[in-house]
Amino acid sequence: MFEELISIASIRRSPVLSFLLGACYSAIAIGIALWLFSDDPALIAVALVTLMFYPTLSVFLKSGEDVEARKKETNPLTFFRDHLPLYRLYVGFFLGVFLVFALFSLNLPALAANHLLKNQMSIFLGAASWSQGLFLDLLTNNLLVLLVIFLTSFFLGEGGILLITWNASVWGTIFGSLARNAGLATQQSPLGFFLMILAIILPHMLLEAFGYFTSAISGAAISKGLLKERFGRERSIRVLRNTLVALAIAVVFILVGALVETFVLQNATFYRTLIGYSLV
Repeated sequence: MFEELISIASIRRSPVLSFLLGACYSAIAIGIALWLFSDDPALIAVALVTLMFYPTLSVFLKSGEDVEARKKETNPLTFFRDHLPLYRLYVGFFLGVFLVFALFSLNLPALAANHLLKNQMSIFLGAASWSQGLFLDLLTNNLLVLLVIFLTSFFLGEGGILLITWNASVWGTIFGSLARNAGLATQQSPLGFFLMILAIILPHMLLEAFGYFTSAISGAAISKGLLKERFGRERSIRVLRNTLVALAIAVVFILVGALVETFVLQNATFYRTLIGYSLV
């Protein structure tokens, strides 16, 4: 419905509108999932957000599906410039989903929040450890997610948005729940804790998110580009080369993000204390 009220041209001009779409779709999806699918609302909420956002994303991808075939040079900066509207769409949507899931997790009573978002919380609580292999664990997990996003985008075009939405919901749930638990333990405002957590995790979260965005865009670009060009011809080889370069850049984003996240987890005492409240 919202994509009919807000024109694609308007969304292209203002990433704020894609943020509003992500936020509105998430609030609606969580409400519907909690009302109709109380046994497992978390997965249903993510699926509903993805379904509602799909038409908008599909228009964006179709409007630039042959951009890689038209390019003659292999230049990472050119890739980002040509796909800037898609990046802005992904960033706005991702932050909208993240914020709404965080606010629901932050404000709902503990049992309701844990029930609503139990799948997301289980991912975090099962991974919170401080072993020497933390960096490799983070890197392996994030590279696996990146690969799945690339493959789903390659085979399904817009399919990568499902995992991008899932990750936004996971991160929103984790950090909202951390802040809520810290507030309960200390009898202080959970909103203040959430803002402090956000300041700590924002760098590595954005690095990883940009890696996922780049993977989704490159997967869709190579899929649609190769469909339009006969494999082995110069234009198809150009599509393949440019998108593989973009995928390599996505891996670099993930690598740097894992390094930053490892440093934060191992050195930010305040952050580890907040995680301790949830583990207890």
